Amino acid sequence: MTRTALQKALMAMLVFGGLATASGNPTLKLLYKRHRWFDLRAAIRGNGQNVSELYWGAVASAFNDRERAERYLSRAIQREPESGDAIEAHEMLGYLYGRSGRYRDATEQFDSILKIKPDRSDVGNVRAMQKPQATEINPG
Repeated sequence: MTRTALQKALMAMLVFGGLATASGNPTLKLLYKRHRWFDLRAAIRGNGQNVSELYWGAVASAFNDRERAERYLSRAIQREPESGDAIEAHEMLGYLYGRSGRYRDATEQFDSILKIKPDRSDVGNVRAMQKPQATEINPG
């Protein structure tokens, strides 16, 4: 391999390595975005502690492990309260609470999203649908 080719190869490795680091683990992110929960669960088990609370929470929510989902998603929100991950965590918690009949809690999560990003008309629409149910008894 010539010196120029070696330099190009090293440069490519640095660039692609930097991209992977900047976006976290690209494999986990892709599995998360595609909602491939079984694959994501297997992948995060192999990565141990280098996994975002958002991913752990998403998997727990997908498998209806409400206690773990709440714990991990709440941590994701606390870590960076106004980040994109926090918005996604609020959204997952809102749907988790809605599925379990906790409409008031679900509405609070959607309200939190709208405080961070008021232009989310989709969230406003979901929140409007939750409003009549949120006045019911909250089974907590």
